[in-house]
Amino acid sequence: MHTKLIYSNRGKFMRTRQEYIDILKSHADELKSNYGISYMRLFGSVAKNEHHGGSDVDLGTSVDLIRKHNNIRPFFLNQINKYGIDIFGQA
Repeated sequence: MHTKLIYSNRGKFMRTRQEYIDILKSHADELKSNYGISYMRLFGSVAKNEHHGGSDVDLGTSVDLIRKHNNIRPFFLNQINKYGIDIFGQA
C-alpha cells in the first residue's frame, strides 16, 4: 500500500485524516480489552481535515465525560457533534 506523506508548512511529517482513522480502528480491540473503551470519536482539526504539523489528535471516548459534563461550553460540544467522526462503537 502506498502512503502519501504530507508535510506541514513547518516541515513536520503528519498523517492524513484517513491514516489516523485507520490506525485507531486497527487498535480498537486492544483499546476495548485493555482500557474498557467501548466508543471512540475523532474530533477537532484532524476530523475537519484542517490539521497541521503541530496539531494534536482530539478523541472522545465512552470513559471521557465530554457528553455528560454539565459545564461543557456549548460551542465545544457543538464542534464535537458537528465535525466528529465515529471511530468505533456507539455513543
